[in-house]
Amino acid sequence: MHNFNVLRNELQFKACDYVYRMQFTAGTTLKQREFPDIPELEYDFKKFNDIISGNFRSDLLIG
Repeated sequence: MHNFNVLRNELQFKACDYVYRMQFTAGTTLKQREFPDIPELEYDFKKFNDIISGNFRSDLLIG
C-alpha cells in the first residue's frame, strides 16, 4: 500500500477501536500480498445480551 494518510481515529462512529486509521487518497495504490501469520478474516462480535443490556460503546459500530 502506497500514498495514503495516517490520521487519528477520531470519527464520530468507528469500525474499530484503534488509535489511528488509514485514509485512501486519489493516489493510493494497493497490491495483494500473502501474510500467512495474519488471519484473513477475524471478527470480534458483541454478545447479543450486551447489546440488549446497553453494555457497549455508542461510538463503535456493532457487527
